[in-house]
Amino acid sequence: MTDKKRTNRRNFFQDVSAGAAGMAFASILFTLDATAMTSPQKPDNINKMDTSKYGKYIVMELKSSIAEASWTNAGAVRAAGKGHGGRVLFLDNEVIPGAFYVETAWSFPQGLIKEPRSVAEPHKHDYDEVLAMFGTDLDNPYELNGEVEFWLGDEKHILTKTCIIFIPRGLMHCPLIYRRVDRPIFNFTTHSGKMYH
Repeated sequence: MTDKKRTNRRNFFQDVSAGAAGMAFASILFTLDATAMTSPQKPDNINKMDTSKYGKYIVMELKSSIAEASWTNAGAVRAAGKGHGGRVLFLDNEVIPGAFYVETAWSFPQGLIKEPRSVAEPHKHDYDEVLAMFGTDLDNPYELNGEVEFWLGDEKHILTKTCIIFIPRGLMHCPLIYRRVDRPIFNFTTHSGKMYH
């Protein structure tokens, strides 16, 4: 008698989705090196060469002017470039009309940060938000290889593992403080609003 997993449509798509997402993320990490980050991205956010019917929905470059939210500390966020992390891609209603907010960024290794400072001050939204941080050690993808302080309400959380954080609307959250970064950390944030405010 074999111990065979019963295959149904749900199991099939879960297996394919998990495998495809993992392989895509792994291939990005595998090809990421210092030469890939030699210069900041061009300021234009949409591939103008793509004249196909749906090419306008593919964002491959960073939006040129991003209005910072009032709780974002000045100079805390910049475009990723040679030798430093930062924003990689940004999507909102201005980039593609009708789109919701999505932002991605890299946090690059700095080791123990002597004077950690908050990237964002405490704030809340009138929409739900999702914040994710992914470690980049392919042998141990659940290790963040860093230490991030993150507040939800009046609770301080020290994040050392790859995680996804659901932030219900109206919940005060942050500060968000990177205390130690030993390997690159990939950051992903999204919410259902059209703009980040």
